[in-house]
Amino acid sequence: QTLGFRVCSILLGGGGRVFSGKFLGLKWDIRSLPLGGATILAGPPAPGYRFKYFLVYLAGPASHALLALLFGAALVPLLFLAAPRVLVTFCLICIFINLLSLLANLWPRKVPGTYGAGGTDGWHLLRVFFWKPDELQKRHSLYYALEALEANEERRSLQAREWVRRGLALYPDDELLLNVSGVVHTFLNEYARAREIFAGLLERPKISIGSKYLFLNNVAYADILLDDPALLPEADRYSAEAHKNIPWDPAIQGTRGSVLGLLGRPAEGLPLLRAAFGKHTN
Repeated sequence: QTLGFRVCSILLGGGGRVFSGKFLGLKWDIRSLPLGGATILAGPPAPGYRFKYFLVYLAGPASHALLALLFGAALVPLLFLAAPRVLVTFCLICIFINLLSLLANLWPRKVPGTYGAGGTDGWHLLRVFFWKPDELQKRHSLYYALEALEANEERRSLQAREWVRRGLALYPDDELLLNVSGVVHTFLNEYARAREIFAGLLERPKISIGSKYLFLNNVAYADILLDDPALLPEADRYSAEAHKNIPWDPAIQGTRGSVLGLLGRPAEGLPLLRAAFGKHTN
């Protein structure tokens, strides 16, 4: 627990994945390049919600500032003691990297992502006290969605459904919770209901481009699981569009590869399935 929030996962670095799994009760995703990171957390509505989030967004830049100070303090005696150049160089590099990260985190700007744009810590720090009600709702609903996803990943699907039920009781029209609900129904082998939810999300008048491809993929995946030949043309169209626009996503690769296999095109489908399974971490 952090300020009453639930820490769900921690991402360190960028590039290829080095480790993904649970350690010390947390889900870790460690990448090969030491370039930034993120902590995924959320919590239910509570007093001081905005201020707590302000402290959360402040923690990243503060940690870089603290590390720069610590390496700077270590550098002073090394210089006076004429320590080996490698140690001095190491401290200077660490100071530079942390100061650069501090400036990058504090600079307020939007950061593009696969399924939409986020923002740096500085961007969030300027906005957190001016969040509109719909922005607050997104963060509240995220708590229930993350709890449901974690329960689902641990094969506790009934608990996952309960988390979704609790979230939708508060926010019945929330896009993220509805999508997670479809995922949970899929794991409970309730494929028709899952497809109904995904298709309903796809028909909404206002959805982001990234969400659109995610919903297209989810409908196509449900079509496959229903094993209805009449749904295969739809699965082909939807999975092709999703893969054309987000070809690196393992879930989308897996769905497209499966559809191609069902269409009798294994030479095209098998490489996608191998790529998807190679990125699978569960």
